[in-house]
Amino acid sequence: MKISNKNISIKLSKTFTLLTLAMAFTANAQNKTSEATFYQWPTTFNTDISVANQKTYISDEYWQEVTGAQLNAGIKVYLSDASTLVKLAPKAKFDEGQVFKPQELELNEIQLVNNQKSVKQKLVQLAAQKDMALAGFKDGSIALKVENASLASETILKYAQPLVADDKYIVHVKDKNSAFKLKVTSPLSIKKQLQPKLKLNAQLTNKQFSNKDVNAYLISPLGEKVALKYNQGNIVFSDELHQLGAVKGLYQVELNITTDHLANKIKRTIKVPFIQTAETAKVVTSDINIAAKNKTNVKVTVPLSIAQEGRFAVKATLQGFNLNNQKVDIATAEIAQYLYSDASLIMPFKVTGITKGPYSLSNIILTDQTRMIVLPQTNISQVGKDLDTAW
Repeated sequence: MKISNKNISIKLSKTFTLLTLAMAFTANAQNKTSEATFYQWPTTFNTDISVANQKTYISDEYWQEVTGAQLNAGIKVYLSDASTLVKLAPKAKFDEGQVFKPQELELNEIQLVNNQKSVKQKLVQLAAQKDMALAGFKDGSIALKVENASLASETILKYAQPLVADDKYIVHVKDKNSAFKLKVTSPLSIKKQLQPKLKLNAQLTNKQFSNKDVNAYLISPLGEKVALKYNQGNIVFSDELHQLGAVKGLYQVELNITTDHLANKIKRTIKVPFIQTAETAKVVTSDINIAAKNKTNVKVTVPLSIAQEGRFAVKATLQGFNLNNQKVDIATAEIAQYLYSDASLIMPFKVTGITKGPYSLSNIILTDQTRMIVLPQTNISQVGKDLDTAW
């Protein structure tokens, strides 16, 4: 399998997802000490991750890699917005530990021409390269806006002055106000198997597309890229995926869709991230034990069955009753420990005198911190039968 490296950039969601929950307590994720770490949160809370295993992404853009020779000869670009944004950026290459940067581009050498009428379209530089560098874009990129984009036919993007033929550049086209947006709903995780499968729901607004319009690729956490076969949203990986969880990064599926539209084309690119999961451990819910040591201390024993050694964390909420005999959430706590085989985690909850038993444990979340996986959620109510008498 031939692969190539590529930097991966993922924008994390601000909401709780399987991926963000898997990163809890990451400072100790690789700590193999047998000592347990326990923390009781100041307030109680429940985290429902049962419906969080998918996310929807929307793209109004596409990008492609081209050579200096292709830019000199002219490449087709597909615009579906009268005020399209275009970004051109040199792509550095690495050879024997050295970085080689292509020739920088100048605005006055860039031409955008209607393919049928040979009419040069107006380009406005949104930011000079120095300003882009000050803003953190230190790759020599140029941001442009097409003022009078022609949507009825293909457009040719050319660079007038000779470039080094095999230098690489990235062309990024964003049709911000376009009526054609690619919408993809994808799972955030898939189960480990010999031939993993990923089911996507991909739709292009105001336009239909077929399998032949799609080029799909798998990008590994290490930046390796291989072609995939796309069949109506179904992707079957030809080889087993080796990495579990997100400890080294995320897998990504990249979709490139190009479909005909009148005398022009609509083109969109999107990346959807996911992780591969396996049941590396599970809570033995039938053996959970809850015992009150006194009015302010409740010890909860949570047995774990371990399939693969690692550092595991259990987060759970202790429930009991108030003085009016109403069931309430008393405390939320988390405990983590490196385990080599089946073992029990001890959660020493501190409670107040205004609550009483019988106690139960709810909203149990088991996390594999070594591989950064949130394992299947367990919603149980395990009552400590020896606490039926109120204090």
